[in-house]
Amino acid sequence: MLFSCTQCGTRYQLPDEQVANRILKVRCTQCSAVLVVRDPTSRTEARPEPRPEPRPEAREEPAWFVAVNGQQRGPMSLDEVRALVRDGHFGPRSYAWTAGLPQWARASEIAGLKGLFVVPPPLPPGPPGPPPLPAADDDGTAVAAAEAARKKAEDEAAAAARKKAEDEAAAAAAEVARKKAEDEAAAAAAEAARKKAEHDAAVEAARKKAEHDAALAAAAEAARKKAEHDA
Repeated sequence: MLFSCTQCGTRYQLPDEQVANRILKVRCTQCSAVLVVRDPTSRTEARPEPRPEPRPEAREEPAWFVAVNGQQRGPMSLDEVRALVRDGHFGPRSYAWTAGLPQWARASEIAGLKGLFVVPPPLPPGPPGPPPLPAADDDGTAVAAAEAARKKAEDEAAAAARKKAEDEAAAAAAEVARKKAEDEAAAAAAEAARKKAEHDAAVEAARKKAEHDAALAAAAEAARKKAEHDA
């Protein structure tokens, strides 16, 4: 029996008695495809056995370590980190680490975490609402009353502001007068102290002069008496 590989076209030959009433599986020596060889009486061309499709490799989710209130927590999944963000325990300035990072970094600087803190843009403003309805009156009484109330409120506010300014001015003037009185009292006290010091110094000088004069007079009297005695 002659047959060929449907993948690469390589031709093969097997004895008819070897495949009679049988189904054989033969691996192609060129492309490694598995060929199904049937009884030649069925006139069925040798077909390669379908290869199983490769399964995608399961991608392992990275394990995260985070700092919460100064304490290390982990390993945890991204969903667990998202729950911490939702509960307010983990923010963009919090520190995190996972395999592949050289050191701890802020969550807002890590590609795998910064998406947790994206704030959606605000909703566009709605269409403007209608203006307020006009006052339901015919003679304008309500409008006049509202205008009078507004003017009264403005007058009261102006009067309150004026009184406050007057009070502040009076307080400032009183403070200036108090400081002036204190300064004058201090100057008077200093002048009195100066005069007293000068008076005390003059009295002391007069006392010392009187003592000196008395000593000179006594010495002169003693000398006179001695001279009389000697004579």
